Amino acid sequence: MVSEDTIKRVAKLSRLNLSSSEIEKFKKDFDDVLEYFSILEDADVSDIDEVKIIPTEEFNDVLREDIAVSKNMKDVCLNISTHKKEDYFKGPKAF
Repeated sequence: MVSEDTIKRVAKLSRLNLSSSEIEKFKKDFDDVLEYFSILEDADVSDIDEVKIIPTEEFNDVLREDIAVSKNMKDVCLNISTHKKEDYFKGPKAF
């Protein structure tokens, strides 16, 4: 069972401000996830073969060939941006 302190620590690391009702909800959700993993941990998989992906000709056929395209992406991006000034992107002041 997950403690309230653990939920608060995870929330702090995630930069979340949780109310006490949200903490209770997350405690239940975490407990449900851990219970599900314990069910998976107990599953007998001894008779299942290991899965391996071996590159073959069929495997290589699904990859596309890279095609170089010469486009001025700056102009394309500037044309769709609302934050621009002349030939530059306009952003917030740094200082």
